[in-house]
Formats: sequence, C-alpha cells, structure tokens
Amino acid sequence: MPMVQITMLDDRTAEQKRRIAKRVTDALVEEAGAHREGIIVAFQEVSKESYASGGELMADKAKSPDVDKQGPPLTAITLTPEALGRAHERYTNTVQDNSIANNYVVTTERISNALRECNPGKVADALEAWLKNINQQYYRFRPDEARTLRAELEVLIAAERKTLLEFHGRLLSTLSDDDEPAVLQLFGSFRSKLGPVGAAKALHVLAPTFFPLWDNSIAAAYGVSTEEGYFKFMLLTKQQVASLPGDFALPKTGGLLKAIDEYNYCKYTQDRKNVGPD
Repeated sequence: MPMVQITMLDDRTAEQKRRIAKRVTDALVEEAGAHREGIIVAFQEVSKESYASGGELMADKAKSPDVDKQGPPLTAITLTPEALGRAHERYTNTVQDNSIANNYVVTTERISNALRECNPGKVADALEAWLKNINQQYYRFRPDEARTLRAELEVLIAAERKTLLEFHGRLLSTLSDDDEPAVLQLFGSFRSKLGPVGAAKALHVLAPTFFPLWDNSIAAAYGVSTEEGYFKFMLLTKQQVASLPGDFALPKTGGLLKAIDEYNYCKYTQDRKNVGPD
C-alpha cells in the first residue's frame, strides 16, 4: 500500500490539492502498477512561521524590505528569424504530423468563428477536439476526465466569454501591466480544470496572437514557475516579439507565437533527447 507524504506551505487551495492527489495517484497506478484504492496521499501543511529556506523563515522573508518580490529584471531569450526557421523545420520533421498541423489551423478558425457567434458550445467542441488530439496519451489513461472535458470547457467558456472576447484578436505586443489581474484570473480558471500547461494550450487557441504556449521545461528555461509565472512568461515572450523584425516570413501552419513555441519545444522540451534546433 503506497503512501506519499507531501510537505508544503499552507497556502494551497483544496482544488489544487485534489489535482495533486489525483496526479500522484495516477502516476503510481501507471508507473508502479499500484492499486488505486490502496494509494494514500497525505498533505502536511506548515505555516510560513514554521518553514525556513536558506536559514530564514518564510514569514521573515515576506516581511523583509530587502527582498525584491518581483525578482531580478526579466530578460528574454534572444530569438532570430533564422533560429525560428530552423526550429520550424525540425519540429515539422520530428514532432508534428500533418494532421496536427491541419487541426491547429482548423481549430483556431473554428474557435474564432464560434466566439464571434457568441456560441460557447461550439467553442467547447473545437477546444475539446484540439486538446484530445494533442494529448491523446494523457486522456487515454484518464477516461473520466476525457468524458467530462467538453462539459467543463463549455461552463468555463460561458463564464469567461467577455474576457475571452476582449483578448481574442489582440496582439501580445499590446500587453501591459494593467492586463495582469484579468490574465491571471482567466489563467487560474482554466488551470483549475486543465493544469498550468493545459491552460496555456487552451488559451493559446482561444487567442492565438495574445497567449503564448509553454510546458514545464520551457517555463524552467525562462526562469518562471508554471504555477505563478504565466504573466511573467507573457512579458518575456513580448520582449522576444519586439526584438524580431516585422517583415520575416512566418510558417503557414501558425502565427508568430506558434513559431516561438516550436522553437522553445525543440530547444528545451526535447533537450533531454538531444533534439534541438541549434
């Protein structure tokens, strides 16, 4: 009977703990062959007054005027049109088949039309098909999540329709600090159902010129957390967009943010497999 004990600060929500418990359980079932009913996940939560890092209580760090809560200045990873072109070629040859490339174009078009029609059901249909297509392995082993995905997406989209419409069609170059509360609220809503990586994938096809894609490896390479750093990641990607010439030819299978994701995926996600664009 496997037992996993997780010690963490007491600032996580019940929904976050549900997702953590489910994913840990799924991993033990899939990788260790454990019986689901016999797996125990226990959370030991501690306050900032009872948790120290680097010899200093977290509570003291939070109060210290010397701590820069924003961290060091954000510096984007430099991109060039040539690097994006090489990455796109490698991505096309080693990662993406034509069905996924075509599905991306079709999905963004379907979602754009459905948003203009103010039809959350049609948006959910297109988004569900997209997520299941690119995450086939994930949903194959999670039939309950696959079964409820479409209904949960429709509820989310209906609730966030106004915000989605405001961001749909906007360019990332227009991002400002004033957008942070709305972006993080929207990201949090989708993250509660899809996780931080799935939330970025969903938001990207809902607003493909505004929301960039990421995964755990990409976030780590950019020095941000997948739990708290999506807006910082957007700011970094905005810097990259601003540094690129506006007249270079983009791949036909997607826009600039899709091209940047292909670069990031090849360089950082596949880096463990020694498959990179450079």
